[in-house]
Amino acid sequence: MLGRWVPLLICSLFLIILGCSNLKASEVSSIRIECVDICNREDSQAEPFTEKTFTDPEAIRAFVNAVNKASRIKGELDYGVTFRMYAAYKNGGEKVYSLNISDSKKEGIRGLLVDSKDSGKGYSIPSKNHEELRKLIYGEDANYSQMNGNEGITIRLQCVDLCKGEQKPAGLFTEKTFTDPDETSEFINAINKASKMNGMLNYTTNFLMYVSYPEPEAAEKVYVLNIANVKDEGVRGLLVDTMDSEQGYEIQPEFHEELRKLIYGE
Repeated sequence: MLGRWVPLLICSLFLIILGCSNLKASEVSSIRIECVDICNREDSQAEPFTEKTFTDPEAIRAFVNAVNKASRIKGELDYGVTFRMYAAYKNGGEKVYSLNISDSKKEGIRGLLVDSKDSGKGYSIPSKNHEELRKLIYGEDANYSQMNGNEGITIRLQCVDLCKGEQKPAGLFTEKTFTDPDETSEFINAINKASKMNGMLNYTTNFLMYVSYPEPEAAEKVYVLNIANVKDEGVRGLLVDTMDSEQGYEIQPEFHEELRKLIYGE
């Protein structure tokens, strides 16, 4: 679906440099997205959630950056509301916006942001920020902020189902931490290149993978990671973000093999 959900503006769009009521990521505890118009259309090709809450610091930062970098649109607006966005503050209260993000990958697509307290003023979300939110909202990528550079990132694996009872493979660790950038980069590449799977999931949990970021983020993401100790060509792995446990991502064979070597040793 192309940019049908990016609203049509009646007048010519003249942007002036003016953010839409700046937010601070450090003050926001969660971002809640409520699907509105797009969820009521039978012809929608997207499969968005009815409502979803983001609490991961990196996801919150993506939404906050989109708000702060949005530019004022001059003129009258004619738009539908794709999503309601609720930014909850840590000290209580919340800000409410109308947020229009398309599921189109077309370059140059911009989003629309409107403060609910001033619905006559619109703000244009830059295409780069639109793309980041598109991936978050429509679930294309397992990792909503591609990790560029691995210095200081720690990967900790905890063996779960594989380590239960007598089925635990000989010599397999119960828990192991990877800090070498050459090793952590293999895990990060596998995350960033994983592709979205369709349909319902039915899986056990081989490992829980904890990806810890260094300062200033000092955040941690947790995934289910299923890597088999099988050398057969074409074997793929499974990645599931624990924040969205019903959506799976497929790890490509070349990355599965690299992780197999790191995890099981060779």
